Amino acid sequence: MRKLLILISFIPLVSLAQPMPMPPGHQPPQCNSMSEKIKRDKPKHGLHNVLRNIDLSEPQRNDVKNILDNAHAKMSEYRQQQHQLREELEWLSTSLEYDSEAANKIIEQIADLKALQLKHKMATEQKIINLLTEKQKAILSMQKKIWLLDKR
Repeated sequence: MRKLLILISFIPLVSLAQPMPMPPGHQPPQCNSMSEKIKRDKPKHGLHNVLRNIDLSEPQRNDVKNILDNAHAKMSEYRQQQHQLREELEWLSTSLEYDSEAANKIIEQIADLKALQLKHKMATEQKIINLLTEKQKAILSMQKKIWLLDKR
């Protein structure tokens, strides 16, 4: 009983306690949503972010930008096609009689598009790597290895 009274006496003190503010300049940026927090905290990987750490000449930078812009357009096409196929698959799954042949055909088309995406990504990386000097290639290789280790 005595312990309970002591515990109850601390309730007003605990309710008045507030977290100590952080010193100015040390507060994390405010996020409006969980997705913004995830984007903010997510490490910046990917080829275009790794290339930011490599000292590229102006012509190299322009060539890389053109290659990445073209790749982005092609990848957007692949994503759009996959989205349409997934919608078809969803509609197919709502029908009263399931057509497994049609579903398998759509699934194979999605898999083919994913394979094309991966092949395009690898080809794009090789185009960019071919623009680099030996020193830049060594730096890129090391940064990619660090990125792979961070992923684990």
